[in-house]
Amino acid sequence: MTTEQDFNRFANLSYWVDKGKEDVPFHPKKNTILTPKSIKGLSQSYKVLKVEDNTKNGMQAMAVAPIKNGAVDTSEIVIAYAGTNFDDNLDRLTDATTVVGGDVNLSIPQWWSAPKKIDGQAISAQKFATSIKNSYPNAVISTTGHSLGEYLAIYIAAENQWKNTGFNGPDPYNILSDDAKKWIKENPGLLANYRNNYDKIGNFGGNKTGAAILLDVSKGGYNPAKSLDYHGLSTWQFDKSGNLVAPGRSSRDSRLAQMEATTRYQLWNLSVLSNKLRKSRGGLSSSIAEKH
Repeated sequence: MTTEQDFNRFANLSYWVDKGKEDVPFHPKKNTILTPKSIKGLSQSYKVLKVEDNTKNGMQAMAVAPIKNGAVDTSEIVIAYAGTNFDDNLDRLTDATTVVGGDVNLSIPQWWSAPKKIDGQAISAQKFATSIKNSYPNAVISTTGHSLGEYLAIYIAAENQWKNTGFNGPDPYNILSDDAKKWIKENPGLLANYRNNYDKIGNFGGNKTGAAILLDVSKGGYNPAKSLDYHGLSTWQFDKSGNLVAPGRSSRDSRLAQMEATTRYQLWNLSVLSNKLRKSRGGLSSSIAEKH
């Protein structure tokens, strides 16, 4: 099972997809093998199934599947979306236009003419998710991300009725469809957006999705000089089993919460598959492990 620490590592690795970043060990690409030795904290090895580095709107995404008994198990897939690279004008424009303004399209300024309208990161994020869903129709898919990446990850999870576990994300309720809003209301607990109590960025937008799990990991109270530190992925701590721990939340509480969310999602998927079976009056094929 993908641990909370695995999700944390994938949220971080999605930033590395950006080929414009020069301060990372490597850029994940299709068929890259991620191991506990190469990525500290991973509970098991994973294979990268697909990446996207969208230079038109600044979105980065990565899809991975676990390697079990020497084979890639595509019955379980995680899609990770990258957050804001503050050196990227397109990311900053997305923060202003989509996260704050609620517009999924971007208007790219051009000095010689009117702004150019293009698909924003939310639209590209959905296209990436659709490509994974179409390539692996029997997979149980979940999403993760950090900051802007978690904003996108919650949005994608809600629109596709998937499970989400991510970090420090503003709430994307302002861009959700009516169907997605209805689904999250009827299925509480499938979206988990871990937020630091003192994180001004991650707490933007309130919590209309109900995804926020607010924890105090500041160690010593609020310090204005360290306001950005409260937004970082590295503030989150995990036990030896990969469960997130924080003051007031024991390892056992964390483990039980994750198990409950996973069980709810598995039951949800079983109901969806059951409905498909009744409609098709046929059998359900199992996912076939892919050799790497």
